[in-house]
Amino acid sequence: MGETEQVIEGGFSFRRLIGYEVNVRENSATMVNEQTGIVISLAGFTTPAPRSLDRIITWFLDNLSNNFTEFSYEPFFSNPVNEFDGLASIIHGKLEGEDVSGLMLVIAPDDTQIFYTITFIPDSPEGSMWQSDGWPVLDTVLTSLEFFPPGAN
Repeated sequence: MGETEQVIEGGFSFRRLIGYEVNVRENSATMVNEQTGIVISLAGFTTPAPRSLDRIITWFLDNLSNNFTEFSYEPFFSNPVNEFDGLASIIHGKLEGEDVSGLMLVIAPDDTQIFYTITFIPDSPEGSMWQSDGWPVLDTVLTSLEFFPPGAN
């Protein structure tokens, strides 16, 4: 793992992965490994009122489906990160003509703060590489997450 990156407007920090190109914007960050094709997008924002994780992940998945063809997702499952509740779903689809699999995860660090990550990896001819190659990489990033109020310095 590399240096810690703070995403002030998103209300989170994470440790860079060695060998990944990192792009940090206002409330989000993206890490890409050109060799493996793994893409990890992280983002945070606030909502004016508390929302259920079920509603939030459903909204994200519906919007995410617009970027894919043959998009599907598996039933939601609990995926806590550190001490925060999280809800996740494994995703599958074609992105720019390439079969990919990955994970959509939402976390609510507090009643009005939402964090999410969308991670995917190209499938091999034998099938999904998510469980063997993608999940361990994302898990490493998730263990490095720290949350703070968005916009706090």
